[in-house]
Amino acid sequence: MSQFIQESELSVRVIEGEAVIVNRAMNAVHRLNAVGAEVFFALQQPHTRSSLFEALSESVDFSDVDADEARADVDAFVDDLLDRRLIRPAAQDPLPPAPIRLKLWKRDLNAIGAALGAPIAAHIEVSTRCHLDCVHCYIPGAERRPKRDAERKPDMTNDELRALLDQLEALGCFVITFTGGEIFIRPGMMELLEYASGRGFILELFTSGTPLTPDKAARLANLNLARVQISLYSHDHTTHDDVTQVRGSWMRSVAAAKELVARGIFVEFACTLMRSNIADVVELRQFADSLGVALKYGDPISSRTDGNADTHDLRPTPEQRAEAVRKIPDFFSIPEPKDPDEPLCPAGHNMCAIAANGDLLPCNLFHLPLGNVREQPLAELWANSPALQRLRRARMRDVKPSPLGALPRYIDFCPGLNLLEEGDYLVPAKVVAETTLMVERELSAMASEAGRTT
Repeated sequence: MSQFIQESELSVRVIEGEAVIVNRAMNAVHRLNAVGAEVFFALQQPHTRSSLFEALSESVDFSDVDADEARADVDAFVDDLLDRRLIRPAAQDPLPPAPIRLKLWKRDLNAIGAALGAPIAAHIEVSTRCHLDCVHCYIPGAERRPKRDAERKPDMTNDELRALLDQLEALGCFVITFTGGEIFIRPGMMELLEYASGRGFILELFTSGTPLTPDKAARLANLNLARVQISLYSHDHTTHDDVTQVRGSWMRSVAAAKELVARGIFVEFACTLMRSNIADVVELRQFADSLGVALKYGDPISSRTDGNADTHDLRPTPEQRAEAVRKIPDFFSIPEPKDPDEPLCPAGHNMCAIAANGDLLPCNLFHLPLGNVREQPLAELWANSPALQRLRRARMRDVKPSPLGALPRYIDFCPGLNLLEEGDYLVPAKVVAETTLMVERELSAMASEAGRTT
């Protein structure tokens, strides 16, 4: 008789007794209830249908169900698991690894995380140190390039980060985004990534790409890697290098992108819009397309995390923004109004972030301290942090009027930016309200112009 066993390209977490499974080879997410989880986990070892039922009888109470009916139900569930490609005939080759396309299933995974109250995704800041000196960086310069280590809290050690990954796995986390600073100047970073991948995490990496070598790229190609986001601020090397303040950085970032793409890794350029580069948005998109790289614009530039607002001078002028709306209207699209009962955002509901010093945050842009994982287990903070419980109770109906007046919707409404810019995560940041009003005017004008030409 045929034996069956679990597929190998699976990331599995147990949350509230349920099994949540990402099939990395098929780019699909599945949720099994407690009984379904029992069947699935029994198939970690090869079983025939008959031996599977006998094994389940030791842990599942079938006494209130007719034996033949119970066997039929188990057989039907085995067929369901086969259809979903979560198990296979033991004599059949396992599914081969395939490129992970997080966009295809992230929405479903996020919904499961929200329903079960689990941090499905987490950002981990491995360090604030960076060898570049980008003019707009939200990390204060003293933290990026400290003159004395005594001036800053020490970064978590690699042992602490591995223990943190174990805690996140136990809480049901699937997607880890490693960020910095520059992640690849941290000693032992590749080994840390390999440990995370071995624990079944899906990885996203935020980097400048400049420290990447062909050897590191080859090691990355063997990981559960969904995305490498490389900061690139223009198709023009001079404009980019003026932002990083390091000559040759554009060349190294682009070389890294080419190396990763050649190895089948999904690469995305991240371009923060500022006065010096906003005229280049179309050309940068064309350049990214020519390399087979995705492109994500970032706006607005935030204050630095110490409250320093000198970065505001780098923000595009109103005239530049208006021109950009006409060039890339898809980026500046107006969202639908949110339901008054909706949470402010996913931060603190199904995602979290951990800063380099161990501080737990709702997300990496939302610097609301919730406790420190060096001082208290992550599970306790996730369940009991008073600040986090208050945030979870907040709803869109609680949002206060912006300095420019209440609006039914905002482009890129962000509680983290609100806190940083206005000191209150319930008050929309002025720059967000200004941008929304400007975009509404520009889109209306564009619609009128289009109407006159038809």
